[in-house]
This record gives sequence, structure tokens and C-alpha cells, in this order.
Amino acid sequence: MQIDELTVSQAKQLTELFGSHPVATYIPPKFDNPVVAQFIGRFVFVCDLYVDGAYCYLTKVRNVRYWESRENGLGDLAKKGPESGDKIDSWPDQIIPLDKLGPVMAANKDKWT
Repeated sequence: MQIDELTVSQAKQLTELFGSHPVATYIPPKFDNPVVAQFIGRFVFVCDLYVDGAYCYLTKVRNVRYWESRENGLGDLAKKGPESGDKIDSWPDQIIPLDKLGPVMAANKDKWT
């Protein structure tokens, strides 16, 4: 049997035999910016993050090179904002492959704006 020569009836029979499975649709996450985003390679950014296709688009980027010890690590960094002793640099906008994206958490807008 050649696939190009199938009748509608034969195609329906094949569908009954093997089932019809819906194709999963990827819906990119939407973030309430700014966020603290960790990327594979140990980069931590505070930024506005948008995902489109296979890429992350980062704007208003700040690279967190070092942060003082906090009780809840990155969670407190996101919630409480920068403190004296933290080393944070402004960076240009970035485009990073989506498969390099690690944990993302909402950053306190009042502390990071």
C-alpha cells in the first residue's frame, strides 16, 4: 500500500487502528518583569525576559556577579533587591538559546526598578 494512493476510507481505518494524537503546542511562558533568571553556565541576570521560539530575549539586563549571603539565596535577592556588597553590572541586551534557561523567579519591581 502506497501512502499517496490511500482512499479516505483507508485513511480512516488506519486512524482507527493507530489512533489520532493531537500535536502538543508549545506556549512560551510570559513573565511579569523584571525577573531573576539563572542560565546554564551559572550566569544570573536581573532583566526583563521574553521568550519567542527557541530564544530568550533579555532587556534592561543586570549581571549579578556576586551577592551577599541571604537566608533564602536567590529568592531573597529577587525579593529584597540589591544590598551593599553585591556586585551587579549593567549589561547590553542579550539573546540566549531557550535550552540554556534555568530557574526564573519574579523580582520585586520596587527594589529592582
